[in-house]
Amino acid sequence: MPSKLRFAVSAAVTLAVLFAAMGVSLIGTGHLSWLSSLISVTAVVYLAVAFVGAAILRTQPRSRTGWIFLISGTAAPIGTGLNAAADAGAHIGRIDAASWIHLVQTPFAVLSVPLMATFGILLFPDRRLDTRRRRVLGRVYAVELLVLLVWGLLSPDPIDLPGIYNPIAVPGADALVISILLLGPLSLPACMSLLRFARRDTGPYTPALRTAARVSFVVPASYIACVIAGFTSGDTAPIAVLENCAAIAVGVEAWIGIVRHGLLNTRVVLNRALVYGFVSLALVAVYLIVVVSLGLFFGGLMPQIVAAIMAALVVLPLRDLVQRRINQLVYGLRDNPAAAFARLGDRLDAAGAPEEILPAAVRTVAEALRLPYVAIEVGGEVLCRHGRALPGETEALPLPFAGETIGHLVLQTRSTGDFSADERRLLSDLTKQVAVAARAVVLTHALQSSRQRLVTTREEERRRLRRDLHDGLGPTLAGIALGIDTVRRATPPDGSVAKPPSRRSTTSAASSMTYALRSSTSWALPEPYGNRRCG
Repeated sequence: MPSKLRFAVSAAVTLAVLFAAMGVSLIGTGHLSWLSSLISVTAVVYLAVAFVGAAILRTQPRSRTGWIFLISGTAAPIGTGLNAAADAGAHIGRIDAASWIHLVQTPFAVLSVPLMATFGILLFPDRRLDTRRRRVLGRVYAVELLVLLVWGLLSPDPIDLPGIYNPIAVPGADALVISILLLGPLSLPACMSLLRFARRDTGPYTPALRTAARVSFVVPASYIACVIAGFTSGDTAPIAVLENCAAIAVGVEAWIGIVRHGLLNTRVVLNRALVYGFVSLALVAVYLIVVVSLGLFFGGLMPQIVAAIMAALVVLPLRDLVQRRINQLVYGLRDNPAAAFARLGDRLDAAGAPEEILPAAVRTVAEALRLPYVAIEVGGEVLCRHGRALPGETEALPLPFAGETIGHLVLQTRSTGDFSADERRLLSDLTKQVAVAARAVVLTHALQSSRQRLVTTREEERRRLRRDLHDGLGPTLAGIALGIDTVRRATPPDGSVAKPPSRRSTTSAASSMTYALRSSTSWALPEPYGNRRCG
């Protein structure tokens, strides 16, 4: 993205955050109606639309959807902040100023939810006006927004803030109120087109796209409900509340897409918006406190001058501290490698078993860089993982140990190639530490496997020896004992030579001796004893 475009996008998001903060801060003054307070809170939810638009333009500067999201997400908080200022001015009696402020916020109101309800839904996520039906809808939506803008600028009676007037009102402009009545029915074809597209889509973001398609129907439903409430009750308060439902639905869906589905990486935009928003809020808070406090004792311009100086002296030194804290919140420990190594060492030291070491390592890497998914692969096998893999590509970093690669550290960001130079250096250092832990775990598992094989082999050898002794040596010794017993019985008790035994007895004795000798010579000891020589 060019530097000028990057600055414009960051400035737009910063303005959105500041005006949303202004609307919320005016709630505490007690000068806002409950309806203006509700609208101010809605603007904070709708900030997610600006974040999504800025993230789209960061990777696709020419994206139509990105520009629509950025314009709508910025215009809604600005219009809401101006509306809150007009309401506060009306409550303190500044009717003229409140009327002009309300007139200024009219274009922003048209470019907020109405723009999203028409072109935002029609072109989401990256579609074009490439069919006849879409081109017709695009022309109708352009006329609708133009008529809606003219009605808002020239209508004599502002509907959101009763009691103020329109300085440039034109009689008869109320007839253009039909534009707001037609906004709901006209946005319905865009929702149906998006739903058909989501059902046909088979990409990695299909679940998020289908969720967005279903939520989009809340937009026309809220506007149609506004028309019904207007004709039945005639009160403008229910109409404004129902209209807010469209903004809340779009904002909530944008937050779900960011947090749950990991659609886009908004870390840079979110970081700058949080820093500038916090500094601005602190500056305004200090200024108001000092002005109110000194205004009780002094008059003139002195309270304002002293308050401005005090705000600068108090808030500006805090910017670096705020930046570090928000960087840690958004980027993790990228700017503090020592803390990342200390956390990794503490968790590895606290691991009570080898199987707890690698999960602790991947969890530390994921938290140190705010990564949604980290895993360790060794030999093509995933040993452990942390988080959930999002749609898109992952990056595998080698785990070096003793001059060789023992595995890979697989990780994923919410946007491909989003690692900065500092993050690369931190990852390079962390992978070396993780490689040592992975090598130790692999060796431990190998040692345990070798020990288990040794125990198993020894038990098998013992069972073989028992089997051989039972089946081989036992019958042989029994045969020898039987032969000796036969010879002993054939020998006279006094040792004298008896008469020759009968042929049958001699044959039986000889057979027994032969069997014993054959058994003794044919039996061999099992290995490794069988190959030994005696003497």
